[in-house]
Amino acid sequence: MGKQSHWDAWNRSAAPEYPHEKAVQFILRRFPPGQRSGRSVLDLGCGTGRHCLFLAREGFSVIGRDISPIAIDATRNRLAAAGFEADLAVAAVDAPQVTPQACDAVICIGVLDAAGPGSAGPAFAAALDALRPGGAALFVFASDADFRLRGDNPLQLHGWTEAEVLDAAAGIGDRLAKFWMDRYITTYENRAAEQNDHLVTLVRAG
Repeated sequence: MGKQSHWDAWNRSAAPEYPHEKAVQFILRRFPPGQRSGRSVLDLGCGTGRHCLFLAREGFSVIGRDISPIAIDATRNRLAAAGFEADLAVAAVDAPQVTPQACDAVICIGVLDAAGPGSAGPAFAAALDALRPGGAALFVFASDADFRLRGDNPLQLHGWTEAEVLDAAAGIGDRLAKFWMDRYITTYENRAAEQNDHLVTLVRAG
């Protein structure tokens, strides 16, 4: 099954409904009330629109991109049902087809682990291309310690090592004002299972 058809199936049946708390924190801390209208945020790998709807409700201009046409249709329908519109298109995470420097922020949640090896470097570069000087991007994706990689790995996720992440960022250093690589770890069932994600923040140089 190809990447697009795999995620078409996922978006038909199992896509998350609510925004990721780290995306919410990133956006609301960076843009306090009164500083959101007229700001544009790109959701790279928007899925069925959980973050796009959150962003629209908070007053942002929303740009959504996803490799799955099913996801883009679902996002459009979800926004329309709530009375919103967005700039939506089918596009890959490493080639989102966004006007350069059109965005004040970029979020990319749970995408690079799905896109697999080799995707992070081009995705980081694409995010920086889309950002205005001083704009920031947040990427959240599984590390190699994540419990979702166990067994037969039904979602076909790639767990990223720290070395892989640093290697992916090596080619964009001249355009970065800041690069932060953190972890978001949640354990379950007396720590029998550990969800272990990278949190990578990029800030474009001015």
